[in-house]
Amino acid sequence: MKQIPVRIDVILEEDIDVPDIDIIRKYVENTNFKVRPLSSNPMNDISEMGRIFQKYLLDEIELDDFCDLAQTIADRE
Repeated sequence: MKQIPVRIDVILEEDIDVPDIDIIRKYVENTNFKVRPLSSNPMNDISEMGRIFQKYLLDEIELDDFCDLAQTIADRE
């Protein structure tokens, strides 16, 4: 598919047919990544984020309202 995998172990250890994978591997090897914790119901949060984003795109809510709602979703544990 010529896309970079999400998992670091796959990037570093697997035989991947992605352009410039050697550059990406060097970057991954020399970078400290921080994990973004997921909420207890991530699929619901993703769906809800999509729903409010759609409302924003359709001018059903203002940008400030979208940002407030999105922050509420992102803050869930």
